[in-house]
Amino acid sequence: MSRKVITKQAIREYRISLGLTQEEFAKDMGVSTWTVKSWEQPKNKAQPPKRLLSDPRTRHLATDTDNQE
Repeated sequence: MSRKVITKQAIREYRISLGLTQEEFAKDMGVSTWTVKSWEQPKNKAQPPKRLLSDPRTRHLATDTDNQE
């Protein structure tokens, strides 16, 4: 079974492609700078939130992955 996910690297690359700092991206997304940092930090095991999958600004970043659970 596969599911849609947005990787931390995809979020970071997208933000950079827009020419935005973490602070600017956070403001645009309506979240705190800390939240964006946690989305992008590879050491953080938490997955970016599902709300990014439905947000028209970021849903195109989603990829299919096998559900290993």
